[in-house]
Amino acid sequence: MVSNRVSQAELPIERRTVGRARTDCPARLQTPGGDWHGRLWDLSETGARVQVNSPPAQGVMCLINWQANELFCRIVW
Repeated sequence: MVSNRVSQAELPIERRTVGRARTDCPARLQTPGGDWHGRLWDLSETGARVQVNSPPAQGVMCLINWQANELFCRIVW
């Protein structure tokens, strides 16, 4: 049985104004300080989600490479 509190709970508000395309492909982040290899999980006009071990610091500018694409970006979080 579902309690009344749970059934009336509000859904979280979606902060993104642009939809994201889901993906799962190898990716590389390049900075003057080194390269990070990982996975690109999703992509939109305003951002991407890349998973790497020990990522560059927030604010670092880098080049992201995936498949036959590359794009300059900034680490946000």
